[in-house]
Amino acid sequence: MGINRRGAALGALVLGITTLPAVSASAAAPPTAQSASTAEPTRTTAAAPEARRDGGTWYLRAKHSGKCMTVHGASTAKGAAVDQYTCVGAANQRWKLLYTSQYGLAYLINEKSGKCLDVQGGGKSNGTKIIQWDCNSRKNQIFHARNLTGYMALKPYHAASKCLDVPGASRQNNTRLVLWSCNNRDNQEFKPVPA
Repeated sequence: MGINRRGAALGALVLGITTLPAVSASAAAPPTAQSASTAEPTRTTAAAPEARRDGGTWYLRAKHSGKCMTVHGASTAKGAAVDQYTCVGAANQRWKLLYTSQYGLAYLINEKSGKCLDVQGGGKSNGTKIIQWDCNSRKNQIFHARNLTGYMALKPYHAASKCLDVPGASRQNNTRLVLWSCNNRDNQEFKPVPA
């Protein structure tokens, strides 16, 4: 994908247009330092040929703790930590699902920052940190998100044997989410609750 198309897609996202370019097999390069706005990503415009299906806006509540997946400190900075925190209904706890053309694969866009949930640096190792980053259509920002009626494990597309994990099944606020081998435990299950 050329830089012009990537830049146009980011510009569309900043303006609130729910479009992202198709994911290609070569989309594995590290994130670029493109600028982004804090414009709310929840606005939509008429569907374009590349428009993705809006999956709604959700709180993602950890099964083991009942706490919500949260961008730490309501930060709008790229690279900000994603952790769990008591659900308080804040914008940094709301995530918009934007489905790709492939069944069950979605971007999770934070309502407060307009940035995408991201596996830092595209890492695949246990303990890799979960952050927010400028949306860029890379595979480390696409997650399997199929079950919106019960609990679901969030598995990144680039490392489908790994899951988002609350380390040590901690119940403490501000426990940072990481990538870990999927193990079907409650600290890897999240319940989508409509926002």
